[in-house]
Amino acid sequence: MIRSLTELRIKILLSSIFLFVFFLSLSYAEVSNRSSPSISSDLNKANKLLEQPTPKNLSRALSLFKKIIEKKPDQTEAHMGIVYVRMIEYLSSTQKDTKGIQEALKHVDTVLKLNPKFEDAYKKKSQILFYIGKETVGLDVLKEGIEQLPSSDGLHESMLTYLLKTNRIKEAIEFSRLSGYQGNNKAKLHIDLGFVWLRAGKTEQARESFSFSNNVLPSPEAWDGIGLSYMEEQNWQKAIDSFHSVINLDPKYYNAYYDLAFCYSKAGKTEESIRWLLPYTREFPDNLSALKSLALLYEKTGDTNKARVTWMKIRSKTHNLREEKLATEHIEALSKKDKK
Repeated sequence: MIRSLTELRIKILLSSIFLFVFFLSLSYAEVSNRSSPSISSDLNKANKLLEQPTPKNLSRALSLFKKIIEKKPDQTEAHMGIVYVRMIEYLSSTQKDTKGIQEALKHVDTVLKLNPKFEDAYKKKSQILFYIGKETVGLDVLKEGIEQLPSSDGLHESMLTYLLKTNRIKEAIEFSRLSGYQGNNKAKLHIDLGFVWLRAGKTEQARESFSFSNNVLPSPEAWDGIGLSYMEEQNWQKAIDSFHSVINLDPKYYNAYYDLAFCYSKAGKTEESIRWLLPYTREFPDNLSALKSLALLYEKTGDTNKARVTWMKIRSKTHNLREEKLATEHIEALSKKDKK
């Protein structure tokens, strides 16, 4: 059976741990209330350029941000814009010139002086310090951010990621218990932290976080995380039990159906795999990966008619010539088998 969509997602995450997602948090409705029309216009232009961050667009956006700061030195969005541009330049360069990243550090410090509760500034500053080898200082920045914003889910997630990336496992385990967290989303945050652990390949600690979440408020998302952690360990039966718990809580949590089918297939239970894959393909009839899995499972059971019908669906839906050829080959082979 073709690999589970969710398993593929986890594998991708495992290969890219600590590759932060950068985004520019600009609220133009808010900016327009306190900035001149020209500044708001320049912010909009800069943001538009950053939608396609080519070297030319980054340079033009940088000029616009600097122009805004000349007019209004306390314009935090423009300062953060420069931080963003310089970080992207640093990450995309093979030379790793620190001049631009040092400029980013200067501007993020300005933002924190202007607004000590600017969450994204703490994240960006910790990332910059990590890049230039000042990991301990970066950790202190996140601690300061959490002191300022003790209910911030994002800073807690960043902190755990940072602890794991810097191999502070014992501290990470203690931090994951969220003893100092003051927010209202503890169950959800435990799930988020569980996936941080899972991305780091620490399945046991991931399950502990997911279980903490279930202790606060049982949810299909937490059970899904537990199931994925067992999938990583190839413990198919425990993964199966976990995904059944997902569906018991939410019968429309269709990723669990796909993953159940995958686990049953790996456990050698082909008929059960088909049973749980069918509801997924009915809900997502255009998911060709799922249909291919179903067709191959039918072939495995010797049900050539259902296998052929499923391959015909794939051929009628695909826009990929190689996929169309593959479907045709299977259809012809199955037809020959029926004639014997």
